[in-house]
Amino acid sequence: MKTKIVIWGANEKDEKILVGIELIEAENMVKIYVFPESEAKEDFYNQMINEWRVGNPVVFPENHTVIDRPLSVTETLLPDNIKITRSDVVNRAKAEWHFVVLSSKLYQLYQSELAEIKEKVSNLEVYDKNVWDELKDFWQKVQGQVYDKNLFREHSKELQDETNALFDKLKRFRKKFDEKFKEESKERAAVFNEKLDTISKKLSDGLGLQPLWNEMKSIQTKFRNEKLSKGDRNEIWNKIDRLFKEIKEKKYGSKDGGGQNNALERIENRYKGLLSAIKKMENSIKWDKKDMKFQNERAEGTFGQLEKELRGAKMKMIEERVNSKEMKLAEMNKTKVMLEQKIANEKEKIAKIEESKKIKAKEAELKAKVKQDILEKNQLLKEKMGDGVEATVKEKVVTPPVNIEDLVSAASAKEPVREEFASTEASSEVEKSVTEKVEKATESVEEKTVIPSVETVSTPEAVTEEVDDRSVGEKIRDIAEDAVDSVQAVGKVISDRVSKAIDNITEEE
Repeated sequence: MKTKIVIWGANEKDEKILVGIELIEAENMVKIYVFPESEAKEDFYNQMINEWRVGNPVVFPENHTVIDRPLSVTETLLPDNIKITRSDVVNRAKAEWHFVVLSSKLYQLYQSELAEIKEKVSNLEVYDKNVWDELKDFWQKVQGQVYDKNLFREHSKELQDETNALFDKLKRFRKKFDEKFKEESKERAAVFNEKLDTISKKLSDGLGLQPLWNEMKSIQTKFRNEKLSKGDRNEIWNKIDRLFKEIKEKKYGSKDGGGQNNALERIENRYKGLLSAIKKMENSIKWDKKDMKFQNERAEGTFGQLEKELRGAKMKMIEERVNSKEMKLAEMNKTKVMLEQKIANEKEKIAKIEESKKIKAKEAELKAKVKQDILEKNQLLKEKMGDGVEATVKEKVVTPPVNIEDLVSAASAKEPVREEFASTEASSEVEKSVTEKVEKATESVEEKTVIPSVETVSTPEAVTEEVDDRSVGEKIRDIAEDAVDSVQAVGKVISDRVSKAIDNITEEE
């Protein structure tokens, strides 16, 4: 960006003049050289255009006038008595030179700040992370100004060279510090490895899992606060993670490959990743706000007006960046709430599935018990009826038209058991109720099926003596039909009672 211009103009008497305008950055002013037409010969004009304008020295004639004017945003660059032919050139120079002055002051400000850091580095004997961070923050600020094109290339190059020289000196200090730190890290890592190897041996020997788990948690807590190199930290962390997984596997068994537990695990892993991303975003916003605060504080310093003008754009840029990040953070927090709800729902589903499994197990147990009771009562009935009438009883009683087991199954299937009904207390009530009904039903069958003693029905002739009007076969059929009617009645009662019990429990839920 040129800081000198040469242009033709006229004075208050409309006499032609040659005007040379030069910016004096350090003093925030311009020098105006006015040459009358008589002195502005062709050779001198060419020297002004080709030499003086690019910074080379030129001998001025004695007959010229010098005018000093402050560089101001509101005032014109030239006095009112000088009129020029190209006002656009002067107006453009005025705008550019104002930026040049501000940029030069910013460069001087950075040079002053860098001089303080140079002094700190020169006094160092060992590596100091605070000085490193201070120099790093300084260079980040310079890079921001370079990115915004608030510094000229030669100024930014000079600042970069000086900053790199300081970084190189600090790197030499840090190399010695890192070598010592790695040695100390190896010693600390050896202590952790020894403890973890001991736990691994105890785990292989089958010692108590809970004490080992507690010991691992204690080691993990100490590990987080320990100063270790990156390689040592990764190695020990992998070992800690592996031992935790082994203890979990021995304590709870290996994970099954799929199902609801897998879905829950995927959501929880996503939730953990989201929490990590939210933390990083919050730290990034915090850093940007810290930078904004710094810009504000610097704007109120020695060059307050300069800071307000040059840092205004930077603060606006940071502010927009913070707004964008905060919008993203709000979306991430919404996703977090959604995932938390999903995790709660998945856990609730798993709990309901487990309760449903318990209900099905109870139902299977109940059906088996009812079936066994029926078989026992049928066997008892056959024994009381005797061998002579076994075929008739088997036909009418042992295989009744309506099976109690089927009635129980139909009652259970009449209305699917709601998952809310799946509880241990409800299952116990159903089991107790149905068991009582089965016992009463079988007792009723025994009471209503009045079987004559073996002596009475031992022969057809004995029956003929007692009952003259009916044959023995007819009487046995009548007895069997009464038993079947009783079983059917009991089956209906059981079906009604089971359905009613399930409805009542469902309504209470």
